[in-house]
Amino acid sequence: MAKITHVVVSDIHAGATASLATFWNPETQEAEFDKPGLTATAFGAAVRDFLGRHNQDHFGSDTVEDARPQLILLGDLLDLAFSNRGDAGNSYLTWLTALTGGDATWFHEDCVFLPGNHDHSLWTGARIAAEAAHASVGNIGGLPSSTSAIGRGALPAPLLTALNALGGLAGGVLTRYPNMALVSDDKTKAVALHHGHFINNNYRLMSALFDALSGDHRKYPSAKALADENANWIDFGWSSFGEAADTCRMINDLYAGAENGQEARLIRARAARLLEQKFADHLPMGGDPRVKKLFRMAVQSALDATFGAWSDSERFSKAEILSSDGLDNLKAYIEGAVKPQLMDELGQMPDDLTFIFGHTHKPFVDEIVCATGPSVATVNTGGWYLDSDRLDSKDGASMVLIDEDLNVVSVQYFSVPTNDIPVPVMVDLVSKPSGSAQAFYDQVLGYVQANDAVWMNVTTTAAAAYKVRQQILFDALDAMDAQTDLSGGVV
Repeated sequence: MAKITHVVVSDIHAGATASLATFWNPETQEAEFDKPGLTATAFGAAVRDFLGRHNQDHFGSDTVEDARPQLILLGDLLDLAFSNRGDAGNSYLTWLTALTGGDATWFHEDCVFLPGNHDHSLWTGARIAAEAAHASVGNIGGLPSSTSAIGRGALPAPLLTALNALGGLAGGVLTRYPNMALVSDDKTKAVALHHGHFINNNYRLMSALFDALSGDHRKYPSAKALADENANWIDFGWSSFGEAADTCRMINDLYAGAENGQEARLIRARAARLLEQKFADHLPMGGDPRVKKLFRMAVQSALDATFGAWSDSERFSKAEILSSDGLDNLKAYIEGAVKPQLMDELGQMPDDLTFIFGHTHKPFVDEIVCATGPSVATVNTGGWYLDSDRLDSKDGASMVLIDEDLNVVSVQYFSVPTNDIPVPVMVDLVSKPSGSAQAFYDQVLGYVQANDAVWMNVTTTAAAAYKVRQQILFDALDAMDAQTDLSGGVV
């Protein structure tokens, strides 16, 4: 029987109303961030049942200190773009307490955190704290920009450490960014992890701009370069608007509107109308109604060709696990940022590599054929956030389990319901086939099947929560339209 050493979860988006981690009060029609969402409560009960069976197999008792796996928190735990820090912190604490039962019985007291784009400012805070600590002993220099994949240079995460202590995990939380890796003693096998945002072009924009302006067209920026060059851009765009309530609301409305085809068209039309009002009069013959109309049509066409094309591509990609561009970007990141970092730090490239990431909110398991070397076993952890008002998407969430031999298995514990029917829990082998990997898969599958009822409760609770979030998004779009009719604004 293999011992589970790590449990990987990501994309909780604590503090966001559209997160299944958030408690929604049906009577007041408001989110309450000091209570766990119903899905979080059901998930915590299922995980503790699962770990209890694992511990009985290994140690003859449900709870044994030596049996506790370590949590790897793979980013976007706190949604600091669409919620304020207080709501996000409270919501994360309720989710964690629901998972742990309020004590350190089930998980190791220490955790690892890999920041995502929505909680990237926690990485910035850790960097600033490290700089201050270095300066206090006379070592004055710049901010650390990244950490070693295999552990060197990890930075404390003060806020998460404090929240975890309140949730029963009294150890420390160490921050690793942007990659980390678990490696076998002989360096032939490795499991690499990254939140997943650098697989998306948006989050590499400053690196692309650097290449364009400098003429230094790198084949692919290193992990360190990506982290260093794009840090402030990610903080600005995705990890700080929650500190300003009105701006946060506006960004949330824009995001929700962009994911809905009809609403996206209305937003572009309102933007074109507003730009006409601001600038058309300054054009030659700007007082002529025909000139104004032509100006508005030109602006509308430009918006449709740019933001409209992006919005449509985002909406249509919801029904795909990974677009062709996304697959190409995934391969490029593994080849350009993961493998070179491992080669540099280990002195050799492991023959057997598994890559774990999140960010897309669409869990999947696949084997990726890269340009060089053996294929890479790949798994996505999904997420707890409903991105759009569509319920035909591939959204869902998985926990990824790693054993002492670095075998990897995925448990997809909820998904968007299909025709209102909850999707059963799915267990998948991620690692390349081997005797020990198959044995680990059989073991995990057995623990899940031993209590179907507790896992079915997760899927049915999540299915109902998705429907509620869909209605919340519909109501928010209606409210936005009513407000813009009164204000004449865009959102």
